[in-house]
Amino acid sequence: MSKTKRIVLTCAVLGILVLAMALWPSNEPLHKGKPISYWVNQACTGNSSTYEDEVEVIGIPAIPYMIAKLRTKDSAWRNAVASARKKSPRWLRRRLPGFYSAEELHFGAARTLVRLGPKAKAAVPDLIRCLSEGDYVVSRVTYALNSIGPDAKDALPALRLTITNPDDLIKADAAEAIWHIGRETNIVLTVCSNVMQGTNFMGINNAALLLQEMGYAELGISAVKQFKHNHPENTQAADKILKFLNDKKVSP
Repeated sequence: MSKTKRIVLTCAVLGILVLAMALWPSNEPLHKGKPISYWVNQACTGNSSTYEDEVEVIGIPAIPYMIAKLRTKDSAWRNAVASARKKSPRWLRRRLPGFYSAEELHFGAARTLVRLGPKAKAAVPDLIRCLSEGDYVVSRVTYALNSIGPDAKDALPALRLTITNPDDLIKADAAEAIWHIGRETNIVLTVCSNVMQGTNFMGINNAALLLQEMGYAELGISAVKQFKHNHPENTQAADKILKFLNDKKVSP
């Protein structure tokens, strides 16, 4: 059998399996006439924010399905199917369902869990595990833990490790999560100070906003002004954040 025929056969089998799963009777709860897993699948694969809106409406019943996404692991089988789909003819690829890596599903699940805030506390153990993955996933996991707030206290040790990440934006976002979960002022101030000595404007922006929230807006304003001086090409962006910080000053 030729290589092309093997790829087509693999993809055809995949299509049949997916169709069989779709038609298999299920006792799964419905939302607007469709299983909850349908809405979670669509939300976690980034098809439209509309699906995230629906998951937010579904609320707690959707969480077990998102935890399942966080637990997805790549395997030889998944990699083989993904490879076969990628190599298949375009006409066939268009007719097959999307196939996503474990990392992409972890990212999508964490992004969607942000919508549920403290309701998503059951997902904390799996979000903690995902903090050991690549920056692509970690960037959204910190947001999810941040949105859960104090109920995510078990994540604090892992978040303290995350603030050592070389990416200043991830450092700032992890610091924000630590603040909202545990109010660890000294650690957060140290991280923000380090980030503001760097050159990552988004990291500086987020650190400055966090300092403003904590009541230390002047520290953020000073750092953004210095960044603006050193990087005049970012003057417009820096002026926007300076205006916001000056308008929203609070006292520590």
